[in-house]
Amino acid sequence: MKRKAGAGDAAPDAFDEEEATRQAKRMKSEELRAALEAAGVDDTEGNKPALVERLVAAKKRAAAGDNDDDEAAPAAFDEEDATRLAKRMKVEELRAALEAAGAEDTEGTKPVLVERLIAAQRAAAAPQATEEPAPEAFDAAAATSAAKRMKVE
Repeated sequence: MKRKAGAGDAAPDAFDEEEATRQAKRMKSEELRAALEAAGVDDTEGNKPALVERLVAAKKRAAAGDNDDDEAAPAAFDEEDATRLAKRMKVEELRAALEAAGAEDTEGTKPVLVERLIAAQRAAAAPQATEEPAPEAFDAAAATSAAKRMKVE
């Protein structure tokens, strides 16, 4: 059931499932897999219709803020691991992952795209980290290292 946009429509930032499906259908299978991986979906196997369906569902969950099923999501954002994975991606895959993450600017060289994707992933992980503000942690390794460098007279 399609309808035309009008004054009584939902807010402009509301999730548009039809548009998300249209965009996903234009992507190649490898781009879909990269976008699914960037969105934190573990299952990136299957044919194109299955990948499209999973990507739209992931985008819908992200738009609705329904990340309550964190069983597949990591506890904390691992920037080193994310950077390593992003550097392995092709430019088209990076652009697809940025688009899936909701980034507006998907143009630029590979290093620029990698930085943008990491920033988008870091921002997506930030709300999870701010829910439980932890007190400043004691860094035992740093303290031990500093103590070893001290001279005792």
